[in-house]
Amino acid sequence: MTKNELRKLLKTELSEVSANEKIVASKKACGLLFEFITKNDFDIVLSYIDLKNEISPLEMNHALMMQNKIVAVPKVVPKTQRMNFYILDNSMEILKQFETGAFGISEPIEKKENLFNAENFAKKKICVVVPGVAFGNKGQRLGHGMGFYDIYLSDLKKKCVQNNCSLFLAGLCFDFQIKENIPVDGNDIFMDSVFSDKKRYFFESTE
Repeated sequence: MTKNELRKLLKTELSEVSANEKIVASKKACGLLFEFITKNDFDIVLSYIDLKNEISPLEMNHALMMQNKIVAVPKVVPKTQRMNFYILDNSMEILKQFETGAFGISEPIEKKENLFNAENFAKKKICVVVPGVAFGNKGQRLGHGMGFYDIYLSDLKKKCVQNNCSLFLAGLCFDFQIKENIPVDGNDIFMDSVFSDKKRYFFESTE
């Protein structure tokens, strides 16, 4: 099955998820991930703002901010395949920090002083919460085909090596999005682990 064929299949499966099923699944998946993040004491969490048919990390983001964790979410750079992450203000209501951005998706209000840069977090522990259309049982990720995460994560990995940062990539999804075979190419980024509403999938030794 090609990437586009798999995307089409998942699009159909995701369209059948009800609003209530999404809420229940999000609580379960994010509960597992929240426990992992707090247990491993990450310094910063690069999360996301969910699309209609994605697991929602909104409550988890809020809970992490209430624990004074540094949480950042992405914003697309117009007319490019690139995005930046902006750190949210823990003292301000989370929903008031978003605006409608690229593709009609909610994005953080851009403030230069809130731009996340790995160079400012040398020797820190960073967890990136990564959405996807599907994930493989070896950590493969299938995105929407636009390359935003592959480009960003490839660059972030290099910066973390340069600044001696610890980087952990955590996929987040419905359990049915875990597929046995995911086609990959040289640009695809693999997850360290994936958290679903059923379980955590392990791909390496980090606990």
